[in-house]
Amino acid sequence: MFKNIVFDLYGTLVDIHTDEEKDSVWETMSWFYRLHQVDVSPSKLKEKYRRLICEMENELKKEMGKESWPEIDLVAVFQKIFEERDIFCDQNLAQQTTCLFRAASLEKLCLYDGIEDLLKDLKKADKKLYLLTNAQKVFTEKELEYLKIKDLFDGIVYSSEEKVRKPDQRFFDGLIERYQLKKNETVMIGNDTICDVKGALNASLSAIYLKSNIKGNGKCPKGVKRFNVTELGLLKKELVQKDEI
Repeated sequence: MFKNIVFDLYGTLVDIHTDEEKDSVWETMSWFYRLHQVDVSPSKLKEKYRRLICEMENELKKEMGKESWPEIDLVAVFQKIFEERDIFCDQNLAQQTTCLFRAASLEKLCLYDGIEDLLKDLKKADKKLYLLTNAQKVFTEKELEYLKIKDLFDGIVYSSEEKVRKPDQRFFDGLIERYQLKKNETVMIGNDTICDVKGALNASLSAIYLKSNIKGNGKCPKGVKRFNVTELGLLKKELVQKDEI
């Protein structure tokens, strides 16, 4: 059976809700920039943020190909906003700004019931656990620490570091190569049928669809096993008890 279990994070292990469109988010960020000598209105700041993301993603697409799924590092985006106004911004300030943005937009963050026990039980069963997440390392790492699950993983790969995200096959291949995993011993578990399930299948990995209250994209391919996030006992049985037969 599977020795390596790769999880998606948000919507799979973590129940989360963010709202980056709220006026209060951009008002907070505008005040922060003004306190650091960048006089920019909330609306202009939001416009700059979106423009820079689009420009950076397009540049990555030129390098990686039209069919790629590029991921930019938001730290670079917020740093660039300072630099466009000729204000020096070191890595520390850029990271603080990015974390403030996340905190201002974050409305809910908690583990689904039973997730911590599931991860611990899988570790006790000698499974290797990995996290492959479309996420920004600068604040996701802190959120994993807050949720007290970071140390349960044998490896974590963030899209912001790799400059590519699921469902791009290169993201999956990067995980496999970094940790020297065998594909036939590895399964991907996630709540998004395109990013997690189809992405894994295209990378020659097995996949399990875990349905949660956060709706993923597309329909689950036929033949892929499905579980609800309220059925973690059944998921554990699928991943562990077959080894005991």
